[in-house]
This record gives sequence, C-alpha cells and structure tokens, in this order.
Amino acid sequence: KDGSEFPAEVGLSRLPALGGRGICVCASVRDIAERKLAEAEIARSRAEMQAILDNSPAVIYMKDVDGRYQFVNQAWGAFWRWEPKETWARR
Repeated sequence: KDGSEFPAEVGLSRLPALGGRGICVCASVRDIAERKLAEAEIARSRAEMQAILDNSPAVIYMKDVDGRYQFVNQAWGAFWRWEPKETWARR
C-alpha cells in the first residue's frame, strides 16, 4: 500500500468462462516477507551449527531412517579419510 517492495508469491488459476467474456483467471498475491526472514534465520542457524560441529574433535554423523548419511563433520571425514561430499552417496 505504501509503495515499498516486498517478496511475493503469485498464484494463478484458470477459471471457466463467465458471462460470455471468455476464459477468466483468478490471481492471488501473497506477501512472503515473514517466510523469507524465517528462511534466512534457519540458514544462519544451520551455518552456525555446522561451524560448531566441524570444529568439534568428536566424530559426529547423522543418518536418516533409510541409512543414508545426512550429515558428517570434518572429524568424521578425517577419521574415515573421506571427503564429506563423497559421504552423501554412501550408506
């Protein structure tokens, strides 16, 4: 309303013809500024946690329920002599 810019999500839906005017479209615009702020905070928090875990001397890893690695720290990589990027393909 005040003319300032903000991040937005736009949704479009095709509607049937109304009153002989042809095909219509319903458009919705949603302000996602709060979501963007939350995503930035999550990214910052993850980066901080990654730095803490990577600088820990303990060997730390996490797997999902299917046994796939979701996370390993630098100590884990050094212990197993694997680069972390190689780990994601292993079980």
